[in-house]
Order: sequence, then C-alpha cells, then structure tokens
Amino acid sequence: MSDNAKLRPSAPPLPATVHDLDALRINTKRASLNDIVETIHRELWNDQEYQKYFWAIWPEETQEGSFFCDDIRAVMMIQEYAKEHGIAIPSNSNRLSPLRKSLLVVLSKYEGATRKSRRELAENSTKNDNE
Repeated sequence: MSDNAKLRPSAPPLPATVHDLDALRINTKRASLNDIVETIHRELWNDQEYQKYFWAIWPEETQEGSFFCDDIRAVMMIQEYAKEHGIAIPSNSNRLSPLRKSLLVVLSKYEGATRKSRRELAENSTKNDNE
C-alpha cells in the first residue's frame, strides 16, 4: 500500500437498507397525483373488470350508461386498490372528480388509449375500408 493511501480518509459507510437510503434522498418531492394514479392504473390494467370501463368508444357501448359513469367506476377501483395496498392519495385529491381528471391525463399519455383517439382510429379504418 502506498503512503498516499494510508493518508486518505476511508469512505463513509453505504446505507444498509432502502429505508436508510430513502432518508438520504435529496429531492423529497412526493409523487404527483398523476404519478400515483398511473402506477395504480398500470397495476389494475390486467384486470378484466377494470379494463371493461375503458372499452367503449360510443355511448351506447358503455357499461354504466355513460363515459362519465364508466370513468367513475374505474376511479372507484383505483381508490379501492390504493386503500388495500396502503398507497397514500392526498386527502384533498382522494375524491372522484380530481381522480377522474387525473385518470384522463394518464390515459392521454398513451398513444391510442383515450376514447377519442380510439374512436378516431375506428372511424379512419372504416373510411379506409370503404374506399
């Protein structure tokens, strides 16, 4: 070992656990409501019961009679999932209206995931088939 190595201070210990690592985090900004809703939406996506509320692109195809009501049913599943899995949703945002707005933002992040974009795709494919 060289003399320089003997003079250097030792590295401080690494955090032993993820909890210890989290305590050292510089940016402690909490996840946004959209981040929380997207995380839960992705977890629920494989659930057929959840997915059926997004299937309709025409009002008469909805499960509950309107797009709004289908959205609310999906949001209620998001609320239930958060409760069951201990996921904190800010109390001022854990109501149907802000969660629905957030869900619509989340859907818009994925190409072809909104009802409007899927309806446009369906209409365009019908036009192409008729030409």
